[in-house]
Amino acid sequence: CEPPDEGLMTEMLWSDPQSGYGRRPSKRGFGVEFGEDVTAEFLRTNNLGLIIRSHEMKEDGYDVQHGGALITIFSAPNYCGHMGN
Repeated sequence: CEPPDEGLMTEMLWSDPQSGYGRRPSKRGFGVEFGEDVTAEFLRTNNLGLIIRSHEMKEDGYDVQHGGALITIFSAPNYCGHMGN
């Protein structure tokens, strides 16, 4: 089953954190890239202290961003047979 082309599920799946602030269209073609301010607002609004996410290749298997408020975990070694991670 493939995710839909648009909607909340697609936005959550394909949106990625970036340095800086605000939102901008994603290089992936789906979702958005979002900054530290967006992460802080989401955490505050939902009374959370941390976001742990996946679905973005990280060379070392994980990455901590936005002042430690967001962690990306990716545990697919040699993703698609060509990443070498």
